[in-house]
Amino acid sequence: MALKHVWGLFSDPKSEWETIREQHYSIVQCYTRHTLILALVPVLAGFIGTTQVGWQIGAGDPIKLTTGSAFRIVLLYYPAMLVAVFSVAWVIHWMGKTYG
Repeated sequence: MALKHVWGLFSDPKSEWETIREQHYSIVQCYTRHTLILALVPVLAGFIGTTQVGWQIGAGDPIKLTTGSAFRIVLLYYPAMLVAVFSVAWVIHWMGKTYG
């Protein structure tokens, strides 16, 4: 239910935006229902990627992080994602009001 509009935005954005416009979501509802959940995707992918898969530079062995160090990064990465989304949204809102 929280992500019901995501697929519609990819498949038919014009009609999906009309549907979203009719539902009158508040900023708090959008942030709690969509942003908090969608911001977890890159955070969890990064955690799994750095602890299970790792990365490789040149022909050497893959470098993997320990679970503890990756978890500390996740604790900083998730709030940073939320602040970034809020900042971009604020700039878009400001530009919309300023430039129409």
